[in-house]
Amino acid sequence: METEPHKLSDLPMPPRDVPQNKRQAKVADILRNRQDLVVVLESLFNPNNIGAIVRTCDSFGVGRIFYIGQTIPHLKQRVSISSTGAEKWVEIKQMDTITDCYEILRQKKYKICTTYDGPKSINIMGADFTKPTAIVMGHEHRGVSKEAFEGADFNVRIPMQGFVRCMNVSVACGIILYEATRQRKLI
Repeated sequence: METEPHKLSDLPMPPRDVPQNKRQAKVADILRNRQDLVVVLESLFNPNNIGAIVRTCDSFGVGRIFYIGQTIPHLKQRVSISSTGAEKWVEIKQMDTITDCYEILRQKKYKICTTYDGPKSINIMGADFTKPTAIVMGHEHRGVSKEAFEGADFNVRIPMQGFVRCMNVSVACGIILYEATRQRKLI
């Protein structure tokens, strides 16, 4: 026996207004569970990558991003589109230099981790992300600067099996945030 397809009007509709106290409680709960992780974006230029990273940060409870470099006038609108609204919940602080950013992070007792695949880099599974950590993601083509690399406390790499030795910056950020969250036993 064939069933007729449901009409939109047949489906139960969620309440139009969530009571304010429930919404406020949910927002308070999410903000209370923010992680002491920070993402630093050094000279990224693609607003789609930046927007995807903002959305990923929100998903993993990361409430702050430092953006190093000059802002591009059309960047904010394009990031907003890619982040699907997450930019409302993640603070993005623009800074001129990596040195200024590192100074603020060190004052707040953050360990600084760059993403760099080199001889001194450790596998992300062997890194300790359980303490307050800033994860520095580099430029889409050049990676992190020499200054960022040399000023970091440690450097990580993502193990890969293919021929290509790098991945999209937003994907790499998501993998590292997943590992940091897993180590903290939050997922």
